[in-house]
Amino acid sequence: MAQSWPSKDPDETLDYSWSVPLDADDAITSAALTVVSGTVTIASQDATATGLTAFLSGGADGETAIFSGTATTEGGRTFEETFYLVVRTAVDAEVAALRARYPAFASVPSATIRYWLDDAARFVDSSWTDADRPIGLLACAAHHMAMNGLGSEAATPQGVTSFKSGTFSATVDAHQAGRTGMSATRCSSSSPAASRAARIWARLVALASAFSGPSSDSLLPSSSSSWVRSWAGRSPSRLCSASRSEATS
Repeated sequence: MAQSWPSKDPDETLDYSWSVPLDADDAITSAALTVVSGTVTIASQDATATGLTAFLSGGADGETAIFSGTATTEGGRTFEETFYLVVRTAVDAEVAALRARYPAFASVPSATIRYWLDDAARFVDSSWTDADRPIGLLACAAHHMAMNGLGSEAATPQGVTSFKSGTFSATVDAHQAGRTGMSATRCSSSSPAASRAARIWARLVALASAFSGPSSDSLLPSSSSSWVRSWAGRSPSRLCSASRSEATS
């Protein structure tokens, strides 16, 4: 009967064991594990009193490696077993959280996101509150990745065609910029402009909150930092009317 071993990451080297169902008066004389298929390699293996232990390394994400084990006993018995090992890249919870919060970085390699998250820890340090620090790390890493040309256009809010943080610059699409009358100055809860303003307002509030901790001036240029904070203090209805005048000024 085949056995399935717990999955491993391609970068991990882990030990796996096989316990042979021996009779009480029997003992293992030899045991060996061989690769049947897959790219996982056997780094080392040793026979034990009850079977064998092998250290396995490598493999490709998504593959299922197959191994064959053979053991002989003092009583003249021979045991054979087949083992399956799924290789799966471990999920970095923080990287996954950044992608979920900022879908524009979904295609950025995990190692790259991990680098910028580690870099963000220089600014969003332990002096931040437990509630604010996780969000601050994500926002800081996302900001720095965007400043370095990573991510996609999906990072910009609906109606915004381009956004730049350093020496702040933003443009809106013709449909939004061309709004006049009530649709440009008032927001009802059911209008597209209302939901768009609410989303932008919520983003700015979150961003201002995230960058209100230590070293905030080093995270955003002073001009864009003050702009974010001034807009974050506005209600959705005020933001809706202000967005048109400031976007076209």
